[in-house]
Amino acid sequence: MGPEDPYVWLEDLGSERTRRFVEEANRELEELVGARARELYPRVLELLRRPRVQQAVPLGEGYALLYRGERDSVVYVGRGGVRRVLYRASGDEVLPYIEKVRGAEAVAIHVSPAGADVGRTLIVDAEGTVLDSVEGSVWSFAYIGGVLHFVRFYRSGRAPDGAEAPVMRVVARRGGSEEGVWGSREVKRGML
Repeated sequence: MGPEDPYVWLEDLGSERTRRFVEEANRELEELVGARARELYPRVLELLRRPRVQQAVPLGEGYALLYRGERDSVVYVGRGGVRRVLYRASGDEVLPYIEKVRGAEAVAIHVSPAGADVGRTLIVDAEGTVLDSVEGSVWSFAYIGGVLHFVRFYRSGRAPDGAEAPVMRVVARRGGSEEGVWGSREVKRGML
């Protein structure tokens, strides 16, 4: 069995153990910086809630912009003042990052429930059409020969090829099913 993530339990924001951990960390911070933390907290929170561009990636004739703030969103900004929301987080969703999908005019929007590192990724074009949705810890998306390829992280258990987690594999997604392709002639170094 491979090494386990000793802090995976922190992803459960509703657990008593996580609540105690956060309270203890807050106590330690307060001891370190004193009352100044309480004084600065409202202003820091106000600044964090303001919409701000966190990231930009080229998309078609413009850019997909990741806005962070009170409610994360991805907005397409194109020529001639074109501006459309491609995705807006809802509920407890966080949008940690976006990435250009190689081989397509699309962006990968990573969606995380309550800040967990495992969520889903939406592949979206400049019109806001969702081309695909992939669950799990995935990144480095590319369409190669019209087929969606990406890296998948297997956090626990075994990968389909039998390797023990934690391990990463390059996979191709055809018709909703995935197959490992690294080492095949389909994907070569530098394509993802």
